[in-house]
Amino acid sequence: MIDYTTRQVSNSVTVVEASGTLYESDRKYFFDCIGDMIESGSRYVIIECHRLGHLNSASLASLLTARKHAAKKGGRIYLTHLSSGIAEVLEITKLGRLLSVYPNTETAIAHIQSDPACAG
Repeated sequence: MIDYTTRQVSNSVTVVEASGTLYESDRKYFFDCIGDMIESGSRYVIIECHRLGHLNSASLASLLTARKHAAKKGGRIYLTHLSSGIAEVLEITKLGRLLSVYPNTETAIAHIQSDPACAG
């Protein structure tokens, strides 16, 4: 079961602390909520993964869909605090090249604030 809390960093940045395991039954709900955040103006969504269990192929597909949705709105999905298992999956699948991965939330926020492409 997946659980998460959110906090607004700014009008366009939301941090999502996810915990638990992203089972098939939770996947659609969780990523629909991410999509709702993007539609509500959070162009940049940072997902903290340190309390998140593994990601299966369906979860990875949903993550890429959320990335595409954010990009259409001029935003991005960031992943931070990756567990070794999630980092390994992203490395093996080469999805780390497509996703914005940072060691921690503070680094991701600093990137957003300093990147002219993220201004606005």
